Amino acid sequence: MIIKEVECKKAISKSGIYGIDYSINPYLGCLHGCKYCFARYMKKFSSCSADWGEFVEVKINLIELIKKEIKQIKKGSVLISSVTDPYQEVEKKYMLTRETLKIFSNFDEFHINILTKSSLVKRDFDIIKKIKNVSLGITIVTLDEEIRKFFEPNASPIEERIQILKKTKAIGIETYAMIAPILPFITEKSLNEMLNIFKKIDVDFVLIDKLNIKAGNWLYIKDALIKIDPNLIEKYSNILFNDFGENYFFGIKKRIEEECKKINLTCYFCY
Repeated sequence: MIIKEVECKKAISKSGIYGIDYSINPYLGCLHGCKYCFARYMKKFSSCSADWGEFVEVKINLIELIKKEIKQIKKGSVLISSVTDPYQEVEKKYMLTRETLKIFSNFDEFHINILTKSSLVKRDFDIIKKIKNVSLGITIVTLDEEIRKFFEPNASPIEERIQILKKTKAIGIETYAMIAPILPFITEKSLNEMLNIFKKIDVDFVLIDKLNIKAGNWLYIKDALIKIDPNLIEKYSNILFNDFGENYFFGIKKRIEEECKKINLTCYFCY
C-alpha cells in the first residue's frame, strides 16, 4: 500500500449527485480495495502508478482550504465523501475527516452527510453529535462475510457496520443504510434479511444503487467472481453487457419496493 502526502487546489467541490450540493474528499484513492468501486476513474487525477485500491493520497492542506472556502459558499448539503471512504485506515493517523467535521460543527446552515463502510466512524461520534444537521450512512451489499472479504477486502466486517447503524440510531443521529452496488445474485441472497435488519434498527431510510461498470471495474469484479463461483461470470456478463441488465435491475427494484412497503421501510433509488 502506498501512502503519499499531497496538496490539493480545492477542498469543497460542487456536486453532481442529486440532493447533494457539495462534496469533500479528504483523500484521493482508497485502501479498502473494493473490487466494484465506481470511483476508479479518479485514478486519472493521481500521479501514483499503483493500481486503484493500492494507494491513497492524503490532502494535507485540506483543512486550511476548508476554513477559507466555507466562507465563500452558500448554505447546502455536503457529502463526506463521494469518491473515497472518509474513514479508511489512514484516517486514524491524519484525522482529516475528524477535523473537517469540527469545522462544520460551527456552521448550522450546512447539512452534513457522512457515508462510509468503516467502523472507525464511531471514534467521531462526540463531534458528529454536535452537528445540528447531519446524516450518517453505512454501506452494506451482502451479509455473507466470506463474500465481503472477496469484494471489500480491507473494509470493516459486516457485523461491525450493523453495530454502527444501531449505535448511530440510538444516539439520535439520522441514520441510513446504503445497498450500493447491488451485486447480482449475491445481494439477492441477503436482500430480505438485510431489509429486515434495517427495519429492526429503525434506520430512517435505505438508499439503493445498481452495479456500475463504466469505470473499468469489470476485470476486478470478474476476479472476485472467479474466487466465489466461476459460473457467475457468464450470468454477470448477460446482465452487464446486454439489454437484459435493465430488466434485471428493474426487477430487483420492484422486489425491494414491495418488501419495503410490506415492512414499512422507506427506500430511495439512485437509478
